[in-house]
Amino acid sequence: MATPRSQRARKTSPATEARRRQYRRMKWIAFTLISLPLLALLSLLVASETYSSRWQSELFASLALPMTFTVEHGPAPSIHWPQHGPFDERFGYVALPRFINSLQGNGFLVRLQARQSEAMQQFSAAGFYPPFNEKTRSGLDLTDCQRTPIFRFQQPQRLFSNFQNIPPVLVRSLLFIENRDLLDSNRPYLNPSINWPRFAKAAWIQLARQLDADTDNAGGST
Repeated sequence: MATPRSQRARKTSPATEARRRQYRRMKWIAFTLISLPLLALLSLLVASETYSSRWQSELFASLALPMTFTVEHGPAPSIHWPQHGPFDERFGYVALPRFINSLQGNGFLVRLQARQSEAMQQFSAAGFYPPFNEKTRSGLDLTDCQRTPIFRFQQPQRLFSNFQNIPPVLVRSLLFIENRDLLDSNRPYLNPSINWPRFAKAAWIQLARQLDADTDNAGGST
């Protein structure tokens, strides 16, 4: 005859219950002894990373290392052109394919053009902005066959020659709006490209909007 479960539970001796309680207590003690040092180590790593940006700099540098380009004679067999973006649109990079095709249709030839590495093309095709030295000024220079200037245009037409010439009030105003920690002398190795707290907040808000949660909008540009 089967014994009901409640009756079997009542037949458990006090010594067995004591051993079970001791076993559960030992498991919690072991878990605490293991997790506390790990949490302390993780906290130290996070604190060090927020000050030095060491690990993210090594990661991003290793990812950017194979993204290269070379300038060679003749047209490039394959180039991934930017499709959008305020910087690329303002400097005319988005319209380059149209400009080149128009010039070639009028008898011009591509004498030199950049060759992108495979890693850079894949990175750009995924929708990311490739790493390169951004210009602070763009323009157009036209010269004759003897390199005598015919026409020159630059945008913006006025430019500060160096950072020291920018009025401090302008610098403080931009930092106040964009990123107040960007030029923090107490953290000289801080990542200047990504503000992780604001980035995490913006990511959370975007996720909350997908879930129809009532949240305020916030940007993560820095």
